[in-house]
Amino acid sequence: MRPSEALEKNRGVIREIVARRQVFNARVYGSVLRGEDHAGSDLDILVDPSP
Repeated sequence: MRPSEALEKNRGVIREIVARRQVFNARVYGSVLRGEDHAGSDLDILVDPSP
């Protein structure tokens, strides 16, 4: 499964994890953002820590 597919499938779960960890502004970068991901790619998510 490509990471972009996993992201789409698990978007709600990822949002719940972000909320539980009290981080903000979660965003995807790297190959998924560029539309160049493949089955061997990782999923890069950057978050801002809570103040």
